[in-house]
Amino acid sequence: MVRILTFVILLLTLAVPAGATVELSLPGKTPTTITEVYLRNEVPFLAIGDVLSALKLSGHWDSVAHVYDIRTARGRAVISPGSHYLRIGDSFTPIDPQPRFIDGRLRVPEEFVTKVLPKALGMTVYYRNLNPPD
Repeated sequence: MVRILTFVILLLTLAVPAGATVELSLPGKTPTTITEVYLRNEVPFLAIGDVLSALKLSGHWDSVAHVYDIRTARGRAVISPGSHYLRIGDSFTPIDPQPRFIDGRLRVPEEFVTKVLPKALGMTVYYRNLNPPD
């Protein structure tokens, strides 16, 4: 019984966000605070839905194709869990570490938000990690 209880407590601890908080916005707009940030190997991961909402973009999960479609001015951008690339048309941009499901939501690493997405879409993103890893 003690082992089971210890295991359950361990699982609950792993499922809770690490307490990190970030601010994200387009230039000149009021930043959106995102508190549901998970740390995996010292890398902050954010839910792609939260990121897109803060950047006034939209997208949806296609459960049949197992991809996340992002609608942009440059066309359809696609990511998927475990893939090391963002695809826009015939162009592929590396993502490292790759997107993954954490706590039931597709999440992308901080570098995707700060470098990959802005470069691929030709946009500037304001990003501030309020609790950066040491």
